[in-house]
Amino acid sequence: MNRALMILVVLFMVVYIAPLGVRPLAMPDETRYAEIPREMIASGNWVVPKLNGLLYFEKPVLGYWLNAVSILIFGENRFAVRLPAALAAGLSAFILFILTRRFAGGRIAGVLAPAIFLTCLLPFGIGSFAVLDSMVTAFVTGAMVSFFFAYMDQRSGRKATLLAVCGCFCGLAFLTKGFIAFAVPVVTIVPFLIWERQWKGFVRLPWIPLFVAAAIALPWAIAIHLQESDFWRYFVMEEHIERFLAADSPKHPEPFWFFMPLFIGVAMPWTLLIPAAVQGIYPTRLKGKLARFATCWLVFPFIFFSASRGKLGTYILPCFVPFAVLMTIGLLNYFTNQRRKLFVAGVTVCVSLAALLGLALLAIQTTDWFAAPISKMIDVPKLFGNGEMWKWLLALSGFVAWAGFLIASLATKSFRKRLAFYCLAPVLIMASAHAIVPNEFKKGKAPGEFLRGREVDIRADTILVSDNYMTPAVCWAYKRSDVLIFGGPGEFLYGLTNDPSRTLTSEPLPFRLLIEKHRRTRRVTLITC
Repeated sequence: MNRALMILVVLFMVVYIAPLGVRPLAMPDETRYAEIPREMIASGNWVVPKLNGLLYFEKPVLGYWLNAVSILIFGENRFAVRLPAALAAGLSAFILFILTRRFAGGRIAGVLAPAIFLTCLLPFGIGSFAVLDSMVTAFVTGAMVSFFFAYMDQRSGRKATLLAVCGCFCGLAFLTKGFIAFAVPVVTIVPFLIWERQWKGFVRLPWIPLFVAAAIALPWAIAIHLQESDFWRYFVMEEHIERFLAADSPKHPEPFWFFMPLFIGVAMPWTLLIPAAVQGIYPTRLKGKLARFATCWLVFPFIFFSASRGKLGTYILPCFVPFAVLMTIGLLNYFTNQRRKLFVAGVTVCVSLAALLGLALLAIQTTDWFAAPISKMIDVPKLFGNGEMWKWLLALSGFVAWAGFLIASLATKSFRKRLAFYCLAPVLIMASAHAIVPNEFKKGKAPGEFLRGREVDIRADTILVSDNYMTPAVCWAYKRSDVLIFGGPGEFLYGLTNDPSRTLTSEPLPFRLLIEKHRRTRRVTLITC
């Protein structure tokens, strides 16, 4: 078991940490969460978030602080910008280890649950991408697990300490992404206490976490109010209430069922073993407290996120922690009862899928008959162009390794080895994912190399003009926070409302007048997609 735990740690380092600096930063998210911390460091103002020197009130401040500290330690580079998200994924996995080892079957469960979490597509994709969702998931996970430990502990002093830890994690989650820090615990804990018929818990349990969370969040909450008094109005009304309830054109509008098919895809490859896990859980009738808690933790936040009118795929990341818990409980019960048919069926489908993807990649790159339909979808004749053979060969090797480990999981009789091989199957393709991104996909999403290649033409007094989509990348590449925004305001709407001099309309005349005004004294450069 110690060996298995060590292998899990090594795989986390290989898959999540080592490749962080390989892939260029993608627009707009990664460049945004790189640039805001850079501007905090440059300006010395760690209270008010700004992007391109403009007020940016979409999120609180802790995620920017963590990225800024990473930049101060490791420098202004891709690795530093992504490291906090990756470490947050590792923290979620570690907390899962503590929870499941104690309450879900000992050491085997303690290794399996974090392995399931780390090898699901969405936790991997977000955990190696510079956005805030991985961080807030780690803090929410800490809050939920601390609460469950407190609930299960009968010693009053220890219970109070654990509830204080829960509040601390809630405060950190609030400083990262706002009121979701309280929404997920509330919509989970209330149904759980009702299910457990613990009516006194509604009176006794909330006060310590609320007090500690307020103590954690209050200093910055007051500081931002003193410097920018409109922050809380904008953040509460527009970033929470309107995004959740707005009937007309909310941000990222999607139907209620949006997350349902998405979850099936982003929970791969473990989606294929859900029938086996359900068969393992069904005889227990969810009598165990952890199973009940994890069920509430998965179902009710999922419904809550689905009820929001504005949706992004990353929102359901917190649901993957209880998913890993339930999968662990179900699969261990399944194998304890000497069952294997549903597992074999799931692995067979997964082998077929890996083989199909590998053959499709081989056909795309080596034949012409497959190129036409692909080119219609992605506007290039092949996924990988000239000079990228090593990329598609590495990807092909990943699919071969995936299929090979799955076949090994079918061949062995030990259920521990079956699960181990299933966990190891996608590791090669995941570890190489950063390196095998096709160049064609980088052109529209990752212009960092292009921008740095023109750095010699950008002088200190050059007037930079960019569309709103490119602006964070331009600021990060040239270490500037004074770019004029050409065309629509996009995510800079609030900032430009407070500083309208920083925008140009999409009409040619204002841009022409700008050039005429400075033609003898300064260079004007337009950068756009």
